[in-house]
Amino acid sequence: MKNSSENNDLNDIILGQLISESFCKSPSAEETENEWNRFRNNHILKQKRRRLWTMVSAAAVVFAVAIGISISMYSGYDTGKDVFTAMNVETEYMAYEENGNIRVFTPAATQTRVVLDDGTKVLLDANSSLSYPEHFTGNERRVFLTGRARFEVKSDSLNPFFVVSKNLAVCALGTVFDVKSFSGIEPEVSLYRGKVRVEQIESKRKCMLFPGESVIVGAGNDMIPERTSDDMYGGWSDREFVFDNVALLDVMKEIGAWYNISIGCSDFKLLDKRVYFHVSRSVPAATIVEMLNDMNFADFSMANDRIVIRAKRR
Repeated sequence: MKNSSENNDLNDIILGQLISESFCKSPSAEETENEWNRFRNNHILKQKRRRLWTMVSAAAVVFAVAIGISISMYSGYDTGKDVFTAMNVETEYMAYEENGNIRVFTPAATQTRVVLDDGTKVLLDANSSLSYPEHFTGNERRVFLTGRARFEVKSDSLNPFFVVSKNLAVCALGTVFDVKSFSGIEPEVSLYRGKVRVEQIESKRKCMLFPGESVIVGAGNDMIPERTSDDMYGGWSDREFVFDNVALLDVMKEIGAWYNISIGCSDFKLLDKRVYFHVSRSVPAATIVEMLNDMNFADFSMANDRIVIRAKRR
């Protein structure tokens, strides 16, 4: 942006092409007060535990020196091995132009709608970015994605539409599909209408998807499409967590990607547990932790922007 005229032009471009909305509902005054009281009470309790733990730790060190053995810390304070690591991403909505390309970024717990130059509609998920040309030229339409988005591609048989993300390329003409490609999660493509070709760029492996199919595009798999559902409604695009007999590992990765919060687990056997879970994505992460604890098969806790899963104490 070199002068005010160019800034005004850019603003017109972005305002004309982007339709952005946050789907996070603001809590009521009563909900806010309840959350604050819960936080305050938890904070006071944690301070007491922290002072007590400091005293216990000091005594343990003295005891270890006296008898010549090492003391390991109490396992209840183990933060666990990583299930999902918070991404180093922007913390607020961004949209800017550079060298004829527009880049849009959505922060945690937010979604954004974008309309491209050709009329293609994109729903961009939380902690995701989309880069696309201000105007499509040549004989193809190509965009670049990090994170997850749903594409409703405007049909144009002479100019195929490409989504490129990491080592993944999806080619479509007129169709509706999801691409999920977060850091630490194997890329996945799901098709609802039309037909797409999915390619693993490095290996050149390819497959075709038909409505109701999805494929995981991991480095070591054979890219075999699986039947899922041709219903594009419900789940992430409707701002809901919907898990029906899903492994806890996949549930926690989805939660981590939405809130951009790290997740650890002290016992990876717990991650095989199949769960049924349905809740709005507008609730705070702390509420999700409470609901998971209500399932009563593991202990879930959250502190210092990290969720930790532990086996229940007997």
